[in-house]
Amino acid sequence: MIESYVKYYFMLACGFYCFNKLLKLKTSKKQYAMNLILLFFTNILLFVARVNFPYITTVLLFIAIFVHANMTHNIDFKVSILASLLSIGLSYFLFALATILISPLLIFTALKEYDTTYIDPFLMLLTGFVQLIIVYSIFRIKRLQNGMPFLLQQRANTLGLFICCFIVFLTSLFTILNTDTDFYFLITIVSTILGVILFVWWRKQLTISYINRAHKNEILRLEAELEKVKKDNEHLGALIHKDNKLIPAMEMAVKDMLSEQISSSDELLATKASTLLSDLNKLSTERAGVLNSSGHTRNHLPTTGLIRVDSIISYMHEKASAMKANFQVMIDIDINELIKTSISEDSLVTIIADLTENALIATRGCDEKNILLEINKENDKFCLSIFDSGIHFEPYTIINAGKKRASTHTDTGGSGIGLMTTFELLRKCRGSYIIDETIDNPLYTKKVSVLFDMLNEFRIYSLRSEIIDLSNEHQDIIINR
Repeated sequence: MIESYVKYYFMLACGFYCFNKLLKLKTSKKQYAMNLILLFFTNILLFVARVNFPYITTVLLFIAIFVHANMTHNIDFKVSILASLLSIGLSYFLFALATILISPLLIFTALKEYDTTYIDPFLMLLTGFVQLIIVYSIFRIKRLQNGMPFLLQQRANTLGLFICCFIVFLTSLFTILNTDTDFYFLITIVSTILGVILFVWWRKQLTISYINRAHKNEILRLEAELEKVKKDNEHLGALIHKDNKLIPAMEMAVKDMLSEQISSSDELLATKASTLLSDLNKLSTERAGVLNSSGHTRNHLPTTGLIRVDSIISYMHEKASAMKANFQVMIDIDINELIKTSISEDSLVTIIADLTENALIATRGCDEKNILLEINKENDKFCLSIFDSGIHFEPYTIINAGKKRASTHTDTGGSGIGLMTTFELLRKCRGSYIIDETIDNPLYTKKVSVLFDMLNEFRIYSLRSEIIDLSNEHQDIIINR
C-alpha cells in the first residue's frame, strides 16, 4: 500500500504546483516547504480515507488542493474552485502521461517477474518524479509560463471545466477497475487524449486573452490620443479665439501707421508704405471678420498710450460700427498703473477683447445696440466694466462659467471660450468677475465687470428669481439682490 501513499503525495504536490502556476501566483520557498510538510500529513488522512472510502479519493484530492491553496493565497472563491479542478485534471493527466513514459520499464519488470513488494513502490516513486519533471517543463514553455490568466477575468471557461471534470471522472475509475482489464488501458488512452485537448484549449484561451489585452491596450492608447487631441483643440481654439481679435487689431494699427507714411515727403518711403497698405487690404478682404472702415471714425476714442490696448479698442469700435452699434469708451485712470500693479498688458488686452466681443454678440438681435467700455476705480480698486443693452445671461451659462465652455449665444456665434479664458486670467491675478443686472441706466440692461480686488470671487447682482434660486445649490457664486 506504500505505493498508493507515494502516488497521491505526488498528485497533491503536482496539483498544488499547477494551482500556483495556472494563476501565476508567487509563493516563497518557505511557503512551499511548509505546504510540502502539510501535504505530507494531509496525504496520511487521504490514504486512510482511500482505504475505507476509495470512491471519494478524487473529491478528497480536490478539497485538499483547494484548502492548501486558499491557506497560502487570498483568491476569489469561484476562481479558486475552477483553478483547483483544473489542477486536479492536469495532475491526473500528467500522472497518466508519466505512467505511459515509464511503461517500458513496467513491462520489463513484469516479464522478469520481480517481487512487487519492493519494485512497485520504486516504480511509483519514479512515476511521481517523472510527473513533477513534466509539469515543471510544461510551465517553462514560453507560451504557457504565464499560466491561465484568463481565469482571473471570470470569463466563461465551460469547455476547459468540462474536459477536467471528464478527466477526473475517468481517472477516478482507476480505483475501481482491475489493472488487468482492457478497459483500464482504454481509460488511460482517453484521459491522455483529453489532456492533449485541454492543452489545445489552453493555448487557444491564451491567444484570445492576448488579443483582448492587445485590443484593450489599443483602446486605451486611442483614448489617450483622443484626449490629447481634445486638449490640443481646446488650446488651439483659445488661441484662435484670441488671435481673431488681436491680429486684426494689430493689423489696423499697422494700417494707420502706413497711412501716415503715405503722406510722407520721402517719395520712396511713401511708395513702399502705399504698396504694403494695398497688400494688407487684400489680406484683410480674404480674412473673415476684418473690417475696412475708414480711420476718421476712431479719432474721438480716448488713448491709453499703449499700442496694443489702443489697437484692440479701435478694432472693437470698428466691429461695433459694422453692426451699427453705439460703442463708447471712458477711461479715467492711468492704464500703465493698472498694468504695473494688477495684470499684464497681454491679459488686459485679452479681457477687453473677450468682454467686448460678448457684449457685441449679446446685442446682435436687439433694436438698441449700446455698449460702453469703462476703465476706472471702484472703492479704490481698479475696475474694467462693459455695459451693454443685450440679453441677460442664462442660468446654465452662469452655473458653468469658468468650469466648462458655456454660452448664452451659441446660436449667434458664441463659443464660451472667451468666458473660460477670462476666468482663467482672473484666477491668476485674483480678480473678481461681477455681473450687475440692477444698474439704473435706461441705455443698458447689465454691466459685466472685472474688479482687481484680490478676492477672486464670482458675484451677481440680480432680481431675477431663476438667478436668485441658484444661490441654494451653488455656494461658489455670490448672489445679491
